[in-house]
Amino acid sequence: MKKPAAQIPVRAIGLGAALYAAIAVGCATQPEKIAPAKVPVEPYLQMTCEQLSAERAKTQTALDDQEREQRSVRRNDAWGVALLGLPVGRMSGGNRETRIAELKGDAIAIDSASRSRGCPP
Repeated sequence: MKKPAAQIPVRAIGLGAALYAAIAVGCATQPEKIAPAKVPVEPYLQMTCEQLSAERAKTQTALDDQEREQRSVRRNDAWGVALLGLPVGRMSGGNRETRIAELKGDAIAIDSASRSRGCPP
C-alpha cells in the first residue's frame, strides 16, 4: 500500500520542528541572554579610579572567557540533544550562567562606582 506523497513532507517538517524545539529547550542559555546579577556597588566605591579601571579590565577578561565557554557548552548541548537527546554540556557541569550573571553584575557595579567617583571613561 502506497502512502500519499504529501504525508512524508509533513512528517519530515513535524520531526524537524520537534528536533529544533528539543535543541532550543535543552541547550544552555546564550551568553547575551543572561541577565546580570544584582551586585552591590559599595565595595567598589572604596577604590581609586586606577583600581576601578584595573578591576573593570580584569572583570571584562573573565567575562569574555566565561562567555566563550558558555558558547562551547551551548554547542555541545545542541549536538548532544540532536544525537542523544541529552544536553551533555550542561549535564557535565559546564554551564556558566551563574558566573556570567555575577560578572555582568560586577561590571555594572564597577561602572557605576567609576561614574560616581568621576573617573575618566
